[in-house]
Amino acid sequence: MPGIKHLIQCHCYLRIYKSEEKTIYHKFPVYSKMNDYGKIISKYAQCNNCQAVHKVYEIEKSEIFSGKDQTESLPSIEDLKYSLPQKIVEILKEYKKDIADYEHAIDIIENSLWGSFIILKRDIINEMYQIKYLVINSQDNYQIKSEVLNDTIIGK
Repeated sequence: MPGIKHLIQCHCYLRIYKSEEKTIYHKFPVYSKMNDYGKIISKYAQCNNCQAVHKVYEIEKSEIFSGKDQTESLPSIEDLKYSLPQKIVEILKEYKKDIADYEHAIDIIENSLWGSFIILKRDIINEMYQIKYLVINSQDNYQIKSEVLNDTIIGK
């Protein structure tokens, strides 16, 4: 069953939002695998800002382990690189992708989810999305594509 990339909210915030009246908490991406019933398999993930450890138990939901602000036992990007073809590692590194994207790429390859893709860049130009993405067609066949998506909703 395919996984899902989703955001987890941490208790920290980025310095650029420090002066805001309402606290805007930091969110970081996590890639979660699904079980046969469509529920995510719980896992531990580390905030990419403050390094707090979260137990992710549902889509966009987690528990923070207070007092556990770092761990060396969770997989890192460096660890995950060994499970991927070198060309995919180079592409993900070039586009400065996070650990969730490396986990997604591994899931695509391990489960032969050929034709699946990972978003590399996303921009909004004239109310339309310009996206660049990596399509993984097989273990050694992948390509980078660009597309413009019209996301405008026109009312009656």
